[in-house]
This record gives sequence, structure tokens and C-alpha cells, in this order.
Amino acid sequence: MPAPRAALANQAALGAVALGALAAARLLDATGRVAGLPVLGWLPACPLHQWTGIACPTCGLTRSFVALAHGQLARSLHFNPLGPALFAVAGVAGLALLLAWAASRAWRLHLAPGERQAVLIGLLAVLLGTWLVRLMGVIG
Repeated sequence: MPAPRAALANQAALGAVALGALAAARLLDATGRVAGLPVLGWLPACPLHQWTGIACPTCGLTRSFVALAHGQLARSLHFNPLGPALFAVAGVAGLALLLAWAASRAWRLHLAPGERQAVLIGLLAVLLGTWLVRLMGVIG
């Protein structure tokens, strides 16, 4: 049974954004330029880091994605240890969403309510744990 058109359009847009982010990371160089033109200057700086000097849990993800898109795993991990995992998730999810859209099927991750809660708590624990380890200066 085909999925509703609105759901398919949302799914296609989300998949395109995910894969577009990976493509953009590949186009950027280490200084945030494409063909020598600055393109990252319009991105706002992290407010937490600006106001407190403390990096937030997502600080460095753009640089991590750019480094990984250029095959620099160690540098990617230095910028943000979660970058390579999120890069992989964006690629797999983006591809799955677009393939499902092409087949006119809605793609969903089927989890029971208890499983959803456990996954969200686990992801939050990984995010906060990594942030704390970074704040202590052990990594990144």
C-alpha cells in the first residue's frame, strides 16, 4: 500500500537534506571554503561557547564532517568524537529514506514505546558522556 503523499514528500526532503549535508562536507575544504570562496562565515557561532568558553556537545561537528568527507578520520575524531558515527547515520538514513521514497513506501524505524524511550536515554547518555569526557580534556 502506497504511503500518503505528504509523508513521502517529508521523507524525500529529510533524505535529501541528510545526503546534502554529506555532499556539502565533501565540497568544503578545511577552512570552510568552496573553490576559494568563504561559505561558512554566515553560520552562527555556538552561543554556549561564545558566552562561557565551554564547547557544547555538538561543537566541532561541521569540521568533523568536513574532515571525514576528505578521508581524515583522526582529524574528524579530534573535532568531535561523535562525528564519524553521525556521518554514517546521516548517510545510511538519508539513503534509506530516498530509496523508500523512490519505491513509494514510508520508511519508519519500528520501536515499541519502551524501546523508543530506552534508545533516547541511551543516545542522550552517549552525548552527555562524550561531552563530559571532552570537557575533562581526555578526548577532542
